[in-house]
Amino acid sequence: MKKTSFTFTALLVFIFSSFIASETTKAATGNPNANSNVFFYIPHQDDEALTFGVSIMSHVQAGHNVHVVLLTGGTASVIRTSLGMTKTEFSQARNREFALSLAIMGVKPENIIYHNYEDGSLSISELEKLIRKYENYHPNAKHKVFSYTDWHSDHKNTGIALKNLQISGVVTDARYYVRRGENPVGYNLIKENLSPYYRPFLIAVSAAYNIENNRLGLYGIGHKSVKDSFNEFENQPMSRYHK
Repeated sequence: MKKTSFTFTALLVFIFSSFIASETTKAATGNPNANSNVFFYIPHQDDEALTFGVSIMSHVQAGHNVHVVLLTGGTASVIRTSLGMTKTEFSQARNREFALSLAIMGVKPENIIYHNYEDGSLSISELEKLIRKYENYHPNAKHKVFSYTDWHSDHKNTGIALKNLQISGVVTDARYYVRRGENPVGYNLIKENLSPYYRPFLIAVSAAYNIENNRLGLYGIGHKSVKDSFNEFENQPMSRYHK
């Protein structure tokens, strides 16, 4: 896939975000989900697109109050070395791609929460505290994490932490997402509904991770890092989860 120009993607962001805002305003009256808070816990930048993108868009379009919590700085990628960036520079660049992706999906900027844990350091106990904190802020919220069957510790530990809180009764609505290519044995995976209407939005989400414009601090890190995953995402966007 060719790299994407910033001007083209910025135009898409403006059009799509404006349209989402318009549709959300129209649906505000009588919206049954107006008081529904949904939290997506994202270990690294681009996870929100590749694994959770369809689900985030579905919840935004259904009128839920969607919150996206980025957990790490995302500095472990080998791309950082090839770009010659410090950890701080690299994390900030990745965050710009992340924010652009979520703007296209219609998530409100004030509902994007940045933490800066070190990659590979997400402990179950710390994640339990974090999820509990947001549940206390918004009782009976819906919580979305990676499955505890995932091989990556940062992903897996979000699932273990949420499952512990679900078992103890702190959280009542929990969903565990499985990334593309993984099919854990013994789990009934549910596909989030993908409306054809979402597809151009999700293609633009992928494009947000493929912009190279040094003056604006955008380096196409997502596609440089996991190009094949983004190509598969564009061909068949999906979000799958188990309960």
